[in-house]
Amino acid sequence: MTRRAFAVLLFPSLTVLAPVAGAAVGDLVDVVPVGAYSVWHRVASQDTALADRYFYEVVDAVLDAHFDEVALDAISAAGAPRDTLDEMQGVRDAIAGILGSVPWRDLVQNEFVVAESYDPPFLPEFTTPSYLFACRPKADRVQPLEDALAGFLTSVSAIAGSDVTYTRGSEPGHDGLATQLHTLSVPALSGMTVLQMAFHDGQILVGVGPDFFDRALALASGGEGQSLAATERWAQAFRGLPADAPTHVFVDMHQMMNGLHGLAAMLAQREYDAGLWQSVVNDVFDLVDFVDLMGVTTHCEGNTVVTETVRRISPEAAERNPIHKSSAAAAYSGELLDYVPSDVIAFDTRGAIDLLPMYHYLIDRLRDYLPEADDVLWDFDVLQAAVDFDVEHDLLAWMGSEHISMEIPSLRKHAGADDTDTVSICLLRDPAAARKCLDRMHAVYAAAAPRLLGELQDHMRSAGIPFVPDVRFEKSTGMFPQLYEFQLSVGSFPIPKLSFGVLGNLLVATTSEDALDHCMAVAAGDFDGISARPELEHLLEGGTFAGAGLRPVGRNLAKATQIIGGLGGMAQGIVSSIAPRNDPQVQRMLGIVTGVLPKITGVLQTIDFLGDEVHSSELREGGLVCYERSTQYMLTPEQRPSYVATNR
Repeated sequence: MTRRAFAVLLFPSLTVLAPVAGAAVGDLVDVVPVGAYSVWHRVASQDTALADRYFYEVVDAVLDAHFDEVALDAISAAGAPRDTLDEMQGVRDAIAGILGSVPWRDLVQNEFVVAESYDPPFLPEFTTPSYLFACRPKADRVQPLEDALAGFLTSVSAIAGSDVTYTRGSEPGHDGLATQLHTLSVPALSGMTVLQMAFHDGQILVGVGPDFFDRALALASGGEGQSLAATERWAQAFRGLPADAPTHVFVDMHQMMNGLHGLAAMLAQREYDAGLWQSVVNDVFDLVDFVDLMGVTTHCEGNTVVTETVRRISPEAAERNPIHKSSAAAAYSGELLDYVPSDVIAFDTRGAIDLLPMYHYLIDRLRDYLPEADDVLWDFDVLQAAVDFDVEHDLLAWMGSEHISMEIPSLRKHAGADDTDTVSICLLRDPAAARKCLDRMHAVYAAAAPRLLGELQDHMRSAGIPFVPDVRFEKSTGMFPQLYEFQLSVGSFPIPKLSFGVLGNLLVATTSEDALDHCMAVAAGDFDGISARPELEHLLEGGTFAGAGLRPVGRNLAKATQIIGGLGGMAQGIVSSIAPRNDPQVQRMLGIVTGVLPKITGVLQTIDFLGDEVHSSELREGGLVCYERSTQYMLTPEQRPSYVATNR
């Protein structure tokens, strides 16, 4: 099998949609008609050359791994008959041969757009999307691509036999230029068209589904119709984002949710009691349908990939939606960034949210769904009074406070170089309520848990269960006596101890009090904070931030690679303990598993160009607009671990 054939058979999304540098911003997006709810427009740019190079390295690594052969070996080891395997091999080779006849990457040499729309459905009872792919390849590749794609459609219709009809012809466009039109249809369904392809003035259009393709072709050939890119909604989605970015993604969330809502409501009416389930479906979609539009752009700045996103909230939905009400009032002071040390590995911080609107919403829904809800809620109120604990005042009053979670290098004695600890800090709105909640938890534990835990341990030991849990929940004996310590142990499994409690107006939780002490020292000015990190110092500027964070993408990927690389020995140990050593089928399956793991790690190792990712978010226009910016750092070729390892 050729590399190209295997590429499009196994990895079509990457090989077809990969960006290629070399052109300026284009206008191919103008062929997308009004009605599309999802659009991805990509124009190649010289600025993306490094990212493109890395991208294709990953694609080539996947192709070189030949995962298709592993899949066939696994099916064979599972006991599939020889004739079945031969048939599957033949089908795979036939499909690969057909796909391999088309130079797919030529389709995206300059510019492409992918769009999706809800059009009149194939079948009346189903809401089905229609798809459009359009591209403008290099001029000298248009005719070879038409010939290759025509051969591809001919081969598909030949395999399908009389079930599919392939037709091709030429017709004049609205601009006087000829349009070469290729169609696959199904005679058994009244000649229903399932795929259309058109070549017009250097543009290639491919469509699945009725109407959408015809309207796009009319726009491409100078006919009547309105382009989505000429509408106010398109302009609104990208307002505040860079217009010259090479990648634009448009999502009309409201239109998309309407289509999904219709499908879900139809299925609920078919399968369940219409009244209750229609109410549930309506409430679920009302709950999540508050984002009106989303615009995303991506561009490169040196060795970074910058992604900017704008989500616009519907003002009407904002007034009634409890999720938006909870988050729109997010209060973000940025004070907790003062606790982050300069050697932080990862952190994430978010502003305070108000959980009461969501709590009241759930109570109201309970009354709508359950006739006996008032009795249940009465019993719940009696229980709260009996234990002197009110959910609204003693829990929700402080839950949702502004918080930060971070991972830092471990400062514990005898810690390894790669060991880390976590610290979480909340800036409490009501410290007294939080303290009362924790004290009540400890009192309940002290009164009931030891007896219940002892009975559980006795039962597990009598049943011969080797892993008996033990729990310890008590006041800290470390450097922060105000805290509680929670220790869960199950046999010899290493489970970190958790220390948590209220310090002043802060709720803290940590796997090491040494780490917490270090963060407190950073806030006191005794150690460097993130102002010493050039890529992070802008997060301290304040302004309208609603959250920020640092993700060690490269580090996490390296960890995953290491873990997957060690699974082979683990699998051998497990299999040898539960299966006969002389069972050839078991050994063959084990060989497949241990053989595929190096292929996976080989692919992951080619993604070693990723560094850290820094992100931030802002709330604008009274909380009706959420702006997010993500900066993904890439290593230079000389900085990559694979280069360093081979050039020492």
